Amino acid sequence: MRRALNFIDSLKNENGVQQTDPSKLRHIVTNLFGNLFLSLGLSHMEEALGCIEPRVSEAMNDWLCAPYTRREVEQALHQMHQHKVPCPDGMNAFFFQRFWHIMGDDLSAVVLAILEGHPIPPSLNHTFVALIPKKPK
Repeated sequence: MRRALNFIDSLKNENGVQQTDPSKLRHIVTNLFGNLFLSLGLSHMEEALGCIEPRVSEAMNDWLCAPYTRREVEQALHQMHQHKVPCPDGMNAFFFQRFWHIMGDDLSAVVLAILEGHPIPPSLNHTFVALIPKKPK
């Protein structure tokens, strides 16, 4: 009895025509959910945004949209915990903080290039997986 109640034997397609063929039912459901989250572009966006009070001033927006600087890269590096997460080369943030005066120009140039949309150098995009045994051998 429960199966009979939970069974879909027909659906109406987008034209309102009742369909009972299983392949057509599958097509109707696929189209429905495929189109459910499909964006057809922005419509009436200005009308919707007109109801929202801006919180970001022009000056704030200009500052947020400004290009990143070498100084910001240095500040971000010095905000990192010194001994956490070593890089693929085994150096942690402490190394780069300690020797910023030597390598700051090169390091910031690489970081700024990535932030500007240049591809990440393959050597920086390595991932290490460490397998830690649960029991000693």
